[in-house]
Parts: sequence; structure tokens; C-alpha cells
Amino acid sequence: MLITLLITKKTVLGRMIYAIGNNEYVCQYSGISVVKIQTFVFMIHGSLVGLAGALNASMLEAACPYTGDTYTLPVIAIVVMGGIPLSGGRGGPIGTVLGAMLVTVLISGLNFMGVTPEFRNVAMGALIIAGALMSNVGRPKMITVK
Repeated sequence: MLITLLITKKTVLGRMIYAIGNNEYVCQYSGISVVKIQTFVFMIHGSLVGLAGALNASMLEAACPYTGDTYTLPVIAIVVMGGIPLSGGRGGPIGTVLGAMLVTVLISGLNFMGVTPEFRNVAMGALIIAGALMSNVGRPKMITVK
């Protein structure tokens, strides 16, 4: 998280990544090589996902292609509750860590109360909707011309 925080807040690359997430077309017209930066970011992302998959497989002592299917909904909830809008361009690693803590407390509390997995998914969906609505509060409306 600290490396990600340093890259996103203190380097030109981090500012370009945020700019591309905010408006890709403006960055392209500003002279930023959007394709190169996106390719680089996806390469880093793929490498980290591969590392996480290898660590998960070593922890479980087995490899299954469907192992991570149950993580999709909690990850979306973590990102949205961390203050990152689904449209991109804002947010950061600190908010994501705080969102992970919030969602972990929610899941643990629901498990402790004996709530069934179906209702836990309903709670996750409600959390995602609430986070998405809160991320758009106070944000000015943008007019885009194509």
C-alpha cells in the first residue's frame, strides 16, 4: 500500500494514471500516451494478481480456477466504500484499506450473528448502492461532448 501511495501521489506517472481514469480522451489530446500507460498499469495489475493467486494456491495447497469467484462482490464493496467511484479518476489506496476494514467488520458481524450467506450478499449489495450514491454527492455534473 505504501508503494502504491507513493506512486499515485508523488510521481508524474501516478498523476497521469488518475487523469486517464478521469477522462481518457482529454489525456490523449493533451499528449499523454494513453495506450502505453494503460498497458503498463495492466501489466503491473496482472503481475500482482498472479502473485496473489500463487500465494492463495500455496496457502490452500491446491489450485482451482474457481477459487476467487466468491471474492467479486466483497471487492466491489471494498472499492466503493473506500471512496473510489465506479467511473474512476478519484480515490486512493488509503480509502481502499479503510473500505476493506469496514467490509471485513460487516462480514464478520453478520457471520457472528448467524446471518445466512444469501442475506450477507443482500447486505453487500446495499453497501455497494449506498457507497455509489455517496460517491456522487457533491460532485459537479460534467458535460461531455463527443
